[in-house]
Amino acid sequence: MDNIKQAIRSVIKDTTELDSICSVLINAAEKAEQEGLPYQTLITTVLHKYITNQLVEKEEILKSIRLLKEERVI
Repeated sequence: MDNIKQAIRSVIKDTTELDSICSVLINAAEKAEQEGLPYQTLITTVLHKYITNQLVEKEEILKSIRLLKEERVI
């Protein structure tokens, strides 16, 4: 029971962090709906790509495409 009380106290103290987490989850759920995926699948996929260094920034991809076009590779 003490663990539960301690967890509740920490959540109450960190309401800003909790709000931030809720906001991220809501955004993930909205994006998943747009993509036609369950939000759990979207979150799992993003985490997997991040952990395995497969998640890349959009700007980095666009930069690579521009460079390849300049070299007439694509």
